[in-house]
Amino acid sequence: MTPDRWPHVLEVFNAAVERPAAERGAFLDEACTADADLRREVESLLATYDDDPDFLEDPAARVPEPEVVEDASLDGHRIGPYKILRRIGEGGMGAVYLAVREDQYRKHVALKLVKRGMDSEPILRRFRSERQILALLDHPHIARLLDGGITDQGRPYFVMEYVEDGIPLDAYCDQRKLPIAERLALFQTVCAAVHFAHQNLVVHRDLKPSNILVSKEGRVKLVDFGVAKLLDPDLSPITLALTQPEVRLMTPEYASPEQVKGEAITTASDVYALGVLLYQLLTGHRPYRLKGRATDEIARVICEEDPERPSTAVGRTEEVYDSEGATRTLTPQAVSEARQTQPDRLRRSLSGDLDNIVLKAMQKEPQRRYASAEALTEDVQRYLTGLPVLARPDATWYRAKKFIRRNQVTVGMAAVVFLLVLGFGVVMAVQTARIAQQAHALERERDRVQHEAEKTAQVKTLVSDLFKVVDPNAVQGSPVERLEAASQRVIQDLEDQPELQAELMDEVITIYINLGLYEAVLSMAEASLAVRKAAFGPDDPAIAWGEHRLGEALHLNSRFAEAEAQYQKALALQRAALGDDHIDVARTLVRLSRLYRGAGQLEEAEACAVEALALRRAAYGDTHPATIEALYQFADTQISLATPDAADSLLREVLALQRTVLGGDHPDVAWTLVSLARVALQQQQYDAAEAFLQDARAIYRERYSDDHPDVSRTLSWVGRLHEAQQELDQAEAIYRKTLDARRRRLGNEHTVTAGSMLSLGELLTKRGRYREAEPLLREALFIRRARRGLGHRSTLRAIDALVTLYDGWGRSPQLAEHRRLQAAAHRAQEDAADQTTE
Repeated sequence: MTPDRWPHVLEVFNAAVERPAAERGAFLDEACTADADLRREVESLLATYDDDPDFLEDPAARVPEPEVVEDASLDGHRIGPYKILRRIGEGGMGAVYLAVREDQYRKHVALKLVKRGMDSEPILRRFRSERQILALLDHPHIARLLDGGITDQGRPYFVMEYVEDGIPLDAYCDQRKLPIAERLALFQTVCAAVHFAHQNLVVHRDLKPSNILVSKEGRVKLVDFGVAKLLDPDLSPITLALTQPEVRLMTPEYASPEQVKGEAITTASDVYALGVLLYQLLTGHRPYRLKGRATDEIARVICEEDPERPSTAVGRTEEVYDSEGATRTLTPQAVSEARQTQPDRLRRSLSGDLDNIVLKAMQKEPQRRYASAEALTEDVQRYLTGLPVLARPDATWYRAKKFIRRNQVTVGMAAVVFLLVLGFGVVMAVQTARIAQQAHALERERDRVQHEAEKTAQVKTLVSDLFKVVDPNAVQGSPVERLEAASQRVIQDLEDQPELQAELMDEVITIYINLGLYEAVLSMAEASLAVRKAAFGPDDPAIAWGEHRLGEALHLNSRFAEAEAQYQKALALQRAALGDDHIDVARTLVRLSRLYRGAGQLEEAEACAVEALALRRAAYGDTHPATIEALYQFADTQISLATPDAADSLLREVLALQRTVLGGDHPDVAWTLVSLARVALQQQQYDAAEAFLQDARAIYRERYSDDHPDVSRTLSWVGRLHEAQQELDQAEAIYRKTLDARRRRLGNEHTVTAGSMLSLGELLTKRGRYREAEPLLREALFIRRARRGLGHRSTLRAIDALVTLYDGWGRSPQLAEHRRLQAAAHRAQEDAADQTTE
């Protein structure tokens, strides 16, 4: 045994001793395949360890204690108030038993007991450390510490929550053939538990599927903190020093480079392991093929080799092994079927954002990974909601630097050879012209790189300006003024980069929509389409998307006929360029469905919603945010079709999905709650409607100002609820508040503003206050006739309201005039219906 050999032997020994005795042989087969001497040394240490666990720490003259028989028949025995049922697990220092407490109540628990013969002081310190760590962690997705004590023989034990029928996370996903979106949702739950542990200054250090159990009800539990570490030594006087060999116990497949090298362990190590876990959940493969490699080779691979991209890994066929050591053949077809998709579609769904998210989490350097488990799950959420992710692929210069660092000798020799060849070339006169040409090319490349750097700095400044929009500490102007200034810079400063300019304009459009600034949306959408038409060919999908966005802007500004023309133009371009089953087609169909529903063309609205829902289910599965949005549009159509039972059932399904995937406080949840309130009002279920509206207002209150369009929409339905319950004073106050908010935000000529005028005018008519009601109703009629046409149902409602007003007021000339107008509106409505039928 040479001095430089000992660290490798100790490293394999430390990893093997943490495994149950039955698994050690399979582990050594893998770790020592090419090194028989290494295996003999490790097996010798293991044999000695079984007799005396402290032999590495005690003096050589110490006489080993007599061999102690392992606990083999504790079934039926009692430890404290707990009755042992059976052994369910085994680790290096303790065994885990299924037990039940019988003195107070019968409840299954997991009881962990230090093995007989392993109750040395170092092992007891680690055992107490695990118990201390579990006591700090009270989280719904971390197995809770319930109790603890000392046996009659003086061995410590602690009692944990038992995960009924719990199976490892990867096996759970594969057995149920969960699609990618559902796997990501479970992964986010794991990240939340890990982040909670980190907030309590605990690093798990052994995150892997077998330590993440899922119950038959789908509840995730993080278990086994046996090698976890407290980051704050003041929290526990028994925290282990980093230099102790046992701190380096790990599972190599999930260990970070700093764990392998014995460097300081931080929360970044768990982020790395989460990246490996996500890699496995998405692809079915592990990022590194370590089976059969020697220990030093395993360390080199983990610390130096870049993992294969997940989208590439799903295309390979290989033999994989499970925790029991059994092997099976994993094929692309088997992987995709376990995710309810096909190989090509799975590869496409992983390519890009998911590749980048996984590889960022698995960066070799801790500082290049996500800053926290929370940051990782937030980027996953950005992917699920269709937002740009923060992860980006490595720059070429960075990969080149890493290559040079790993291959210094080879690169150095190559450099010497290159210099010799170059020197020889300089001497050769015939090469003079070529060298000059190369120098000129290098100069041009230098200028190009400098220009790109200037562009990058310019874009960085623009993006920084956009972020300042929401910075509460910014002192110059309101957020809206800052946004307008930043958007003008996007238009002015990026004229020579139209592709980037169009992308940033699109982001600004989304921000304006979220803020309810619809006039600004229209202006930016028109500018964006002009940029796209100048930069791209007429059949490019980028043009179609620009047409789509302009349709959205026109729709939001009540220019319905123009909006429909834009949507139809975008849809034709998308079908021609991308095919009928492309997701961009689905996005435009969703918007068309909403437009048709507002226009009263309910059959067309339902047809568009059904097609969009089918496309998104095929592309994303049932739980993707885009699919949920399409399902909501279909449900909302059922409200207009006067099928409240069907609408209520569908909306409740949408609400459950949104709360699971998006979170309970997402604005889309509030939007659905308002729709459920509408259905409840139709069915005169006033208590239910009030509860839905209160929940929606609570969500909006945390996000939006009082005059935001979504807030005023919710408030309008609160007014209708009061009116339906004959609470007319409250209804009038709310209608006035809603009208004021809509005048401020949307202007006096918007159809939504006209809706508030109409609601208030109808209520004032009902209360006999005709003089106040008349100007409101006449203005509402003017706006709706101009925007919607004479035959639209909303225009007819305004005419009906004026007929009711003049009839009650006793104004015969005006009554006769509006009854004639009423008849003309009915004829126009019938003509429109006939044209639709034809």
